Amino acid sequence: MNTKVAIVRCKDYEPERVYNAIEKAVNLIGGIKFFVKPGQKVLLKPNLLSAKPPESAIDTHPEFARAVVRLVRSAGGDVSLGDTPGGSIKRFEDVLVKSGMQKMAQEEKLKLAHFDKFEERNGIPIAKEALDTDVLISLPKFKTHNLMTFTGAI
Repeated sequence: MNTKVAIVRCKDYEPERVYNAIEKAVNLIGGIKFFVKPGQKVLLKPNLLSAKPPESAIDTHPEFARAVVRLVRSAGGDVSLGDTPGGSIKRFEDVLVKSGMQKMAQEEKLKLAHFDKFEERNGIPIAKEALDTDVLISLPKFKTHNLMTFTGAI
């Protein structure tokens, strides 16, 4: 398998700068049209862990997610966003609101999915939404973690 990695610096979360940095990074590994074809269902899976504001740097930043939404749409993808921070739908809604993801989703007219249905694959529970999509894009939060040295992917 040929793995490509692109890292592009972005000094802040100003929307245009974030979009340009993400577009540049994706272009370095083949461009969004290499990954997303017109009409494909694309699920973005951010790291939504805790009901904290974006500046707390715990959850995937909403401007990072917004930029990926716009990039996917530029390729003709039908994009939605989903995760499960554990617990009830109420907890999911709290995380969406406090993280800023709910506001971004409303502004972008983005479909949201709370992962509450799972199917086992090789003994591993996988969210049904992830299995029912054409393209899954993970949007992890690169950070330290009290149980691990760092997190950077699911």
